[in-house]
Amino acid sequence: MNKLLCLLVIVVLNGSLCFSQLIIAVSPCEGESIEELIHRKGWTQAEIGIEIPTENMVLIYPKTTNMEDLCFISEVRILGKHLAFETNELLVKLKKEDAHFVALHNLRAHTIIPNMFIYTSSVRTSSEMKEVKEMLLIHSSVDQVSYNQVFTLAATVNDPLYARQWSIENTGSALQYNGTPEADMSVDSAWLITTGDINLKIAVLDSGVDTLHEDLIGKFLPGFDGFGDSTNNTYGYPTPTYSSDGHGTSCAGIIGATGDNGLGTAGVAYGSKIIPIRIFYYLDYGGSIGIQATTSTDALVSGAAYAWRVADADVMSVSAGLSQLFITALQIDTAALNAEIGEAHTDARNGKGIPMFFSAGNDNVNDVLWPANLPTTIAIGATSMCDERKNPSDCSGENWGGTFGPGLDVSAPGVKISTSDMTGSNGYSSGNYTYTFNGTSAACPNVAGVAALILSVNPLLTAEDVRTVINLTADRVPGYTYDSTSVYGTWNIEMGHGRVNANAAVLLAQSFVPSGISELSDLDIQFYPNPTNGILHFVSDYSIVKAEVFDLFGRLLIEIEGNHVQTINASDLQVGEYLIRLSSDKSVKTFRFIRID
Repeated sequence: MNKLLCLLVIVVLNGSLCFSQLIIAVSPCEGESIEELIHRKGWTQAEIGIEIPTENMVLIYPKTTNMEDLCFISEVRILGKHLAFETNELLVKLKKEDAHFVALHNLRAHTIIPNMFIYTSSVRTSSEMKEVKEMLLIHSSVDQVSYNQVFTLAATVNDPLYARQWSIENTGSALQYNGTPEADMSVDSAWLITTGDINLKIAVLDSGVDTLHEDLIGKFLPGFDGFGDSTNNTYGYPTPTYSSDGHGTSCAGIIGATGDNGLGTAGVAYGSKIIPIRIFYYLDYGGSIGIQATTSTDALVSGAAYAWRVADADVMSVSAGLSQLFITALQIDTAALNAEIGEAHTDARNGKGIPMFFSAGNDNVNDVLWPANLPTTIAIGATSMCDERKNPSDCSGENWGGTFGPGLDVSAPGVKISTSDMTGSNGYSSGNYTYTFNGTSAACPNVAGVAALILSVNPLLTAEDVRTVINLTADRVPGYTYDSTSVYGTWNIEMGHGRVNANAAVLLAQSFVPSGISELSDLDIQFYPNPTNGILHFVSDYSIVKAEVFDLFGRLLIEIEGNHVQTINASDLQVGEYLIRLSSDKSVKTFRFIRID
């Protein structure tokens, strides 16, 4: 038994120390409470760590290794400020209905996801759980088996505070920390076209949202608690224990705080609705870990599933994640959430897919967090009010940096953002608002709000169309070399495709032909050379009947129609980036090209 109890070694990581004590997670036996378990074992206060109420488990620092009369124990793996451990549950996804298999293993149906079940094991250790998992995977009806783990995350108008909202309109004023004028998302210009749509729904998956906040009242659709049951359920409201519990409310405020109401701030897409979904909460683990966002596999999967399967959300915003370093070291099983995200990307919104925005991270390293690094999600980095990637030495005075690197889509304002806070003394401040919400946690909902504006003018766009529009129209911020190219144009390792431009995105979205109408692959229409100094040539299996060139604001510059268009002369265009839309008798495709000397 002793070898199953992890004696943790001190490890230095980014300046923090791991615990050097023996730590295990323990579940009471059936019909026994945590308090009764503690009394039965005679554990002293020094041996008791912290209760994990959502999983009915407790972390302990036992002075003895006598664990023979415990019903379930799991090693607690710790690295830096993060930890992970198993519960006695497995998430089982079947390929098809199999009533015999379900009954044989006493599986409990998942409340949201079809053909997913929860298996509660009677084994005593997390090591034995691995054997159970492998046994279940052998069965022909089983598609996937994942641990239900607990682990920590890196959580990342006439409104009186509008003058502070440099992310909306940066004037460079003292209230906006003397930043660079126009280093913003051009949201004020986009509002001349749209402020969102009352039928458009943005799911905020976070620590929960203060649904009674004065600047958010009337904005909500029914919420969901990833940890809820018949006894305890917040329906998406936070548990106001720590200041960090205001995280979700601040994210929701950035997206949807009511505009032009004489209160607080204005959300980017304040004409739309919000679905509050609680997928993590905060616990104080003490020691070098401190207060951290805590979640479980089931909470993450259920929250994502509720967003698109039940609430039919149009946009998903998640300001949290974890680096691959911790996922590997702490043995976190990501398969179940990856699969659910994959289905949402292809099946949500009646097959158009849901654009899912995730924060890239705040560690100032070249390593975009999971799930932001998945090809099915959209990764958001942070910029400062001085139009640069947020870094520890920038003009903001905040000593942190945005994560960057491969997989980063775009960047957006993410430091000293004014937004809603939990009402009263709860949350980050003693009032109802905070002026200094920081991180890619702030940048992510900024871009999610822009996505809502995009879909409000063109709801037929697919999830990939939304990504395309946002990436194509992003401002290539000066001072960075955009020396890589993709289907979305030029790219820089620190900024992605640039700083998001809401106005340009909305203008392009109005004329953007949804990819869903195409029956062909991207290879069926090609054009070259790109970059070009004049003539563009087209190759297609079908006759191209129209070629149109637009600037990045969606303005038509060149249009050619005919039975078989093969070239277009772009030599009269100024040096810069443009969009070309090619229409054949079977397909419509939009590409980005660069005009050079």
